[in-house]
Amino acid sequence: MQLNRYIPNEELPPVLLRPLVFGDPEQIKALYELESKIEKMETEKAKIANGEMRFYSVEVSFEGSVNVKVLAVDEEDAKQKAMEEASYDECNYTDVDAVAYEIKNR
Repeated sequence: MQLNRYIPNEELPPVLLRPLVFGDPEQIKALYELESKIEKMETEKAKIANGEMRFYSVEVSFEGSVNVKVLAVDEEDAKQKAMEEASYDECNYTDVDAVAYEIKNR
């Protein structure tokens, strides 16, 4: 059974999937957050319907860096090993520059 007509159960906080308990502060907080999210969705839906808002497809490019320490025989070997060992998961996202380009109406 779907608890909410706007939001699938999989996207609801786990605290709301258990039976509601009167006065439970975690459930109260989650319900207020859910109500706020639904109000925002309804407002956006109305703005789309009257032409105030529309969907855009935006291409976003990320450029950043990560420092990788490697043991190598020379600089060229170090560059190669670093490129192999570097991981996006290790990137500090506060140092990443994001650029939006190629905006299209949908």
